[in-house]
Amino acid sequence: LTGIVDEATKKKALLLADAAIAGATVTKFTMSIAAASEDAACDVSFEKMRLDSSLGVCEVVYFKRRRLAQTSYNVFVFLSSASVDETTLNAAFNALQTEGVAVTSTETDPIDELRAIPGIDQSALADFETD
Repeated sequence: LTGIVDEATKKKALLLADAAIAGATVTKFTMSIAAASEDAACDVSFEKMRLDSSLGVCEVVYFKRRRLAQTSYNVFVFLSSASVDETTLNAAFNALQTEGVAVTSTETDPIDELRAIPGIDQSALADFETD
């Protein structure tokens, strides 16, 4: 993880590495959230899921809707089954839907997600995967 300079990306890599070590799966929630900033979009996402933000990692991508005057963000929340059980995951997903958030949920392999992170040493990741 030493090749990663961005703290948010480092946090994501750590969650993924911990999940891989534990043999856990990672669930990725994808949604669009209207908010004033990237940080606010993450805060709103966890608030709507009724989860403490320390249980997962949030990534955001800004986009501006042309028809609406609001700013929205594509939000990706990663949760590891090592720290969040299936009942809690389902409750978070249902809470988002109840709040009117269009959300998708996908189960992802933590090693595959790690491979996609810029700055990850791929040879070290290969060694990590076989250990």
